[in-house]
Amino acid sequence: MPAEFQVFLQQVVDGIANGSLYAAMAVAIVLAHRTTGVVNFALGEMALVCTFLAWQLAAWGAPLPVAIIAALVFAFVLGAGIERVLMRPLRNKPPLASAVVALGVFLVLNQVCALIWPGAQREFPALVPALNLEFAGVRIGSETLLLIAVLAGQAALLWWFFRHTRLGLRMRAASDNPESAVYIGIEPNRLFTLGWGLSAIFAAMAGILLAPSILLTTGMMFPILIYGLCAATLGGLNNPFGAIVGGILVGVTENLASTYLPFIGSDLRIAAPLILVFIALLFRPHGLFGTVQAERV
Repeated sequence: MPAEFQVFLQQVVDGIANGSLYAAMAVAIVLAHRTTGVVNFALGEMALVCTFLAWQLAAWGAPLPVAIIAALVFAFVLGAGIERVLMRPLRNKPPLASAVVALGVFLVLNQVCALIWPGAQREFPALVPALNLEFAGVRIGSETLLLIAVLAGQAALLWWFFRHTRLGLRMRAASDNPESAVYIGIEPNRLFTLGWGLSAIFAAMAGILLAPSILLTTGMMFPILIYGLCAATLGGLNNPFGAIVGGILVGVTENLASTYLPFIGSDLRIAAPLILVFIALLFRPHGLFGTVQAERV
């Protein structure tokens, strides 16, 4: 196999791994947006709190799987609580009010992390043993395989949940038309709270998957949030499966552009997915897989 093609395949594989993180955050953004119509800018910091919590529990001696499960449970409670206490009273207010509150939650949670876990950077335990496999000259690490496996599991779980479970079908009905859903016995408010709780779990999973490859800091989730927003916008803010495809496209585009476009390099990596999103929205304003929701007036 030519060396140039091996380099290309390596960048694609690495891009898929990065895109899996972006996709997890993008799915979280889409789930929150589908239920309440709000782009939850606080999701990155919600994931940050949960990731630090998992690290703290592991540092206190809890088995890592137990620490992660406890952090995911806390993520659900945190997401559901924010929707119930802060977002629900703003349901009939202008969208800008909800966006401002979400930004406020972002700042508060970031400062909470800085107060509880100040000082030096922290190292998160490895989720899987470090192994490097090689296929046709392309190196695939165990962490990359884990990211891809988790993303595939998320996609399968979302498909099954929204297509074949009563609760998932009720959530779809409530998000598509909450007014009509009331008349068939669906309580939209409870499902909206559930949607925000689930979105927080997906965001926390992105943070926990990212943590072993970097040092824990209070700013580590902000880039993932930005990439997740790009992926969600590209795939469509009302389509969780589009968010997964968008995450993969963003990850691969970022890697290939930084490798083959000298004027971008490593310092302007974010420019490539932003340009991709811009071009896609010119032809598909609602995203690649988004749909136009008509309103009767």
